[in-house]
Amino acid sequence: MLQWSAVTTDTTGAPETVDYYIVCRSETAHFVPTSSESLAVTSGTSHADTLSFNPSVNFIYLVKAVDANGNTSAESDRVGEFDWEL
Repeated sequence: MLQWSAVTTDTTGAPETVDYYIVCRSETAHFVPTSSESLAVTSGTSHADTLSFNPSVNFIYLVKAVDANGNTSAESDRVGEFDWEL
């Protein structure tokens, strides 16, 4: 389960209301997100990737916030999901 804190201010510190978040996933750590890496769009602050368990593939995720005017935030920090068979 991916979880993140809600965006409440913009880069200048002014109040910001997020319309939705875009969750991106790739097998490459330094990917540039495109529509093909967009995994989900959600108005909440979490997402369950039901296809993430695969011992031979590791995934990297990032999240971007979008406001009602269509302004997109910078990318979040990246987080990895790694599976190992026991």
